Amino acid sequence: MTALRLLRGDAPRALSDSEGTAAWLQREGRVLKQDPYSLVALVELGGELHYAKYYRPKNMIQRLQFRFGGGRGVAAFDNAVALAALGIEVPAPQACALMPDGVLLLTEAIIDGQDLKHLWVEGLKPARLQQLMAHAGAVLATLHEAGYSHGDAKWSNFLVRQSSMYLVDLEAVCPAGPSSGHCVRDVARFTLNAEDMGLAPEYYAAFLEAYAEDRCVPARDIEVRMQPLLDKLRARHLRKYGERGHRLV
Repeated sequence: MTALRLLRGDAPRALSDSEGTAAWLQREGRVLKQDPYSLVALVELGGELHYAKYYRPKNMIQRLQFRFGGGRGVAAFDNAVALAALGIEVPAPQACALMPDGVLLLTEAIIDGQDLKHLWVEGLKPARLQQLMAHAGAVLATLHEAGYSHGDAKWSNFLVRQSSMYLVDLEAVCPAGPSSGHCVRDVARFTLNAEDMGLAPEYYAAFLEAYAEDRCVPARDIEVRMQPLLDKLRARHLRKYGERGHRLV
């Protein structure tokens, strides 16, 4: 790829090719997911495996934003640096580069990890499920107590590796006061996923109680605060997917 410009970190020497970024990732890497405006792959560069996320501009405004060193990839890199400095576990950011056709973000590849949604679908023993729900509540509470919200706290953005739980997809992370509506929305988003998955109430309680304990806030107060946001998320989810799961709050 020619005419790349390093925006953050250190780009591997092997990050160079003459074809488009998406085509290069499809040829050289293992594609994990893609949509019209992004592609995620595991790719080996300089003998090291990386998690690569390519961002294609959605419109001219984003194209200009990318060109001037902004956009989702740069935000994800900077947010990862900020959270890691606070002791919050995230995949280590490695590089962010402006390519001729978009922005490419490289981070640590946690190849032996699985996200919470994947683990649920595969099946978990009750004790392990209880532990993971409580762990997720503690992780989210730590993030909020540190003064940040995630912005998309769905299950697939909690990555589990052994005893660690990482937050991923950090583009929408933003500073937020501990009682901010952004933090409440994170809890509502996690709850919506739990309802959609049909999580039993006792396991959801493990999440909410761990979160409430670490925030020093009664669980009932959290439920009351998130109810209006949760209702909006439910309505949107219903229009998109139809009736699924059951209500937990």
